[in-house]
Amino acid sequence: MKIFIDIDHPAQVHFFRNFIKIMKEHVHEFCITARDKEFVFYLLNYFQIPFIARGKGAETLIGKALYLFKANFLIFRIVKRYKPDITISFGSPYLSQVAWLMNIPDIVVNDNESNKLFNTFTYPFTSKVLTPCSFRNDFKNKQVRFNAHWPIAYLHPKYFTSDEYVHKLLGISREDKYVIVRWVSRKTTHDIGKKGVPDSFKIKVIKALSQYAKVFVSSEIFVPAEIESYKINIPPYKMHDVMHSAHLLFGESATMSAEAALLGTPSIYCDPDGRGFTKELEKKYNIVFNFKTTKEQLDAALQKGIEILSANNKNEYLDKSDFIIKNSIDLTEFLVDFIENYNSE
Repeated sequence: MKIFIDIDHPAQVHFFRNFIKIMKEHVHEFCITARDKEFVFYLLNYFQIPFIARGKGAETLIGKALYLFKANFLIFRIVKRYKPDITISFGSPYLSQVAWLMNIPDIVVNDNESNKLFNTFTYPFTSKVLTPCSFRNDFKNKQVRFNAHWPIAYLHPKYFTSDEYVHKLLGISREDKYVIVRWVSRKTTHDIGKKGVPDSFKIKVIKALSQYAKVFVSSEIFVPAEIESYKINIPPYKMHDVMHSAHLLFGESATMSAEAALLGTPSIYCDPDGRGFTKELEKKYNIVFNFKTTKEQLDAALQKGIEILSANNKNEYLDKSDFIIKNSIDLTEFLVDFIENYNSE
């Protein structure tokens, strides 16, 4: 089978890499296109996954509209030459539209209900949508729900073992508690019109949390000069090892919040809308805590973070992550089986 994948985000490299490895062992072939975003190319090269670059994308609405035509044309030319049997993405409108035009089965994996603009340009064209059970939207006969949070595809114990020397990498002792703080760019389509965390609060968070633990900042954008010295400096492929031993994740990333939960680290997730899976991780497991980005909610989020660090209950959260994983499917195995036995009916 010839499989075409379009990758848009660093987490998608992790999501697909074990699937790609297993499918290649089953003698399937791949053609992969990828967007130049943050560490996408770095991770693809690190995991020795060949790919074709499709550019950086765009930030403005007009720019995104123009890029839609550019990316569609680029992917159309590659698909026409490669002639895949099936296409897969994490909601790539470019690939879904091209696959529809060329009558190729297209599979979309999605966890993001709030990306309404991209959803509008993707779901009418796709064949099947794979979503976690917590997903709040209903795509009727196109939808297949799976019992797992999607980062389990690469954080399941079968695929992930934490590095016990991660404290040395961070330049701290094994006895030191530490926090990962994550800020996002708010330039993606699903963030258009949303209010992010102001710089003044970012400074307030780091200064407050640093009273209780070491703080390391991961950011898609430039951080205020006052907290520049807190920026983390590690190889990107080591981030999950660092998250595993952290006592808290605080920030704006839904992906990293879910990853933290599966790694046994509680997280504070700040977003105007939230996600179905982050809300489920709070309601069912009390391991992710959701807050909006109003001043009152952000102050409450900071207080919750301080409460978690003060309680120092890391082992409790490790037990919760074990419970989540034991009650979830192996998502990579699910995807392998789904694609190898794909039926359009």
